[in-house]
Amino acid sequence: MAQTATTAVPLGWSDQSCPCCFRPGAPLCEDFTPFDMALKVAGMRSLLKAHSLAAYLVPSGDAHSSEYVSEADKRREWLTGFTGSAGTALVTADKALVWTDGRYFVQAAKQLSGTEWVLMRSHEPGVPTLEEWVRTHLPEGAVGADPRLISIDFADGWAASGCLPLRLVPGNLVDAVWKKRPPVSSNGVLPHPLALSGERVADKLARVGAKEGEGRVTSRLFNLRGSDIECNPVFLGYAVLTASPGEEEGAPLVTRARLFLRALDEEDEASNAATGGTAFVELAAYSSFGADEAALRPNAAVIHYHATHGACSLIDRESVYLCDTGGQYLDGTTDVTRTLHFGSPTADERRAYTRGHLDLALATFPSGTSGLMLECLARAPGWRDGMNFLHGTGHGIGAYLNVHEGPAGIGGGATDIGQVSEARRRMYLYPIEAGHYLSDEPGFYLEGKFGIRIEADLIVVEQPTHFAWGSRPYLGFRYCSPVPFCRALIEVELLEPRQREWIDAFHVRCRDEVNAELLRRAAAGGKDGVEEDLARSQAWLWRETQPL
Repeated sequence: MAQTATTAVPLGWSDQSCPCCFRPGAPLCEDFTPFDMALKVAGMRSLLKAHSLAAYLVPSGDAHSSEYVSEADKRREWLTGFTGSAGTALVTADKALVWTDGRYFVQAAKQLSGTEWVLMRSHEPGVPTLEEWVRTHLPEGAVGADPRLISIDFADGWAASGCLPLRLVPGNLVDAVWKKRPPVSSNGVLPHPLALSGERVADKLARVGAKEGEGRVTSRLFNLRGSDIECNPVFLGYAVLTASPGEEEGAPLVTRARLFLRALDEEDEASNAATGGTAFVELAAYSSFGADEAALRPNAAVIHYHATHGACSLIDRESVYLCDTGGQYLDGTTDVTRTLHFGSPTADERRAYTRGHLDLALATFPSGTSGLMLECLARAPGWRDGMNFLHGTGHGIGAYLNVHEGPAGIGGGATDIGQVSEARRRMYLYPIEAGHYLSDEPGFYLEGKFGIRIEADLIVVEQPTHFAWGSRPYLGFRYCSPVPFCRALIEVELLEPRQREWIDAFHVRCRDEVNAELLRRAAAGGKDGVEEDLARSQAWLWRETQPL
């Protein structure tokens, strides 16, 4: 286990000096507010010396192990300049390193270029893990970390790796350097109605007591939602559940539940949104006129690209345009990606586009099959062409919660199976059952040229079969994202007959559902140019949904 935190070494040693003003006797002066990347690292190293640490660990998550964090918790991003959602930074007396996964190799390389930070490409041949690097390069001392940001699983794994001891340092050393850190959010909390949440709080607490439910997400457990993290309707807080033996066979029973929140500001009003598929069609129709900024050609090869003002590319008719979008609605969360082309794509672009997505979406499998087994359906067509992608194939999606959630997921083929983390193994081996809500998002990214990804949301449903053999029901997917595929990018000859039939039927559904929503919006009016918007969107919709 990780070592208990020790008291910080008293400041004022004669060999200490602030890297800002070089004032002797203190590692940082009261005016130390660095903006320069090198000065940030220098400030961290001054604190390493003051705390007698060989290194300091800066993970991406917050005190709740969140994937997406509030502005106040973006410590790794502020320190390194790398803005991806996953990664771990390590600062030593003479090194500054960032580990991240294949989703962010291209992005991190660009953002870290010209700085002292060294990109460590996780799971790539010859690249040591964080623990391996520490074990090899740091023979003595201790590695410091904020105890609020280190999970028990991580601490146990660290202790088992034979690394230097992990010293849990009170406070956060990055916060000491980050003098203008944004305040921690404390927005209002809103109830999520039973008609939308689907289960009473008392019933959820009973399942948690019986160890049948997932109690880690407080928002879900108490049927509450918030807005403390951008684009994620969650709040920051902690719950304490008190359990005692039940009357039947000693099963634990939750007898008390207490929820602790920060002091609240004014409550925000939650608002519903229009159909996501219609919004995407309107965007695609507008973009087809070449009047938008987006992820094009080389940028599309950055798996989680975010446009930066002043450094974007203009849409043109000979570029691949990848748009990953989604929405938070009171009755659910969506996550949809489409890759578009408004001219004449290359043969390689069409081939990459047509592979994998439908092979998973049209699958039939026995109840309880794991995502690791379904993974091969989406990757095999690309593997035959020597294509792969360094991210999972599918993830669970929250119900007006986080867009990436467990317990089930589809993946495991992005890297050597021996390098898959224990948490990912549990997710990819979790049995998939009817009612699960998952994404389907294989892709291919050719650095410097183009990136392709199609993503849709799927609900697991029972599927009729000819024999229906065995005691386990057979399952399939209901396709929930009524956004047309890009006709210009479909290589029809690569499709199986049933895939062609399915696409034609799906496009009829898209045309009917999206057009009805377009007409509803047009009738509501309320803005100039509504007739022009309607005509443009309908023209694009008709064109893209013609039979193959």
